[in-house]
Amino acid sequence: YYQVDGQRIGPSYVMSGGNFQISTGASMEQAAVVVHNPDDNEYLVVWHRDAGAQGEDIYAQRLSTTGIAQGANFKVSTVTGDNDQMFPTAIYFNALHRYGVIWADNRDPVTQWDLRGQWLSNTGVVLGPFDMPTFRGAGVQSNPAIAYAPGYNLL
Repeated sequence: YYQVDGQRIGPSYVMSGGNFQISTGASMEQAAVVVHNPDDNEYLVVWHRDAGAQGEDIYAQRLSTTGIAQGANFKVSTVTGDNDQMFPTAIYFNALHRYGVIWADNRDPVTQWDLRGQWLSNTGVVLGPFDMPTFRGAGVQSNPAIAYAPGYNLL
């Protein structure tokens, strides 16, 4: 079983404290990414969790800058059933005061692997529209990346 752990590193690349556990599930949890929210001076960590017969799901955890969990782990993807949601990435949008999370998703039997996303408030509330398609096309869409510049669109 794998879990998501963290380690604080100072500006001089000196480790501060020891490793700490971020994910709390008892399954395979992997492909974590972290994004900083400068408005609230905290982090959001997202990863995919093996849900057994229910497939893989996207989970997240908010952390203070000292590594303290802000609430519990929470599910970002809202789909049910035995579909996989994997390889998340995230960004914080200063202008909107919210997070954007995008992942590879195989719930559609026709297009198979598409990219889907979710808006989260700065406090981690799932805002919707729920699991919105962000890119659908022929072939496999996986390993998304996201960037944002104020006054412009997402890339």
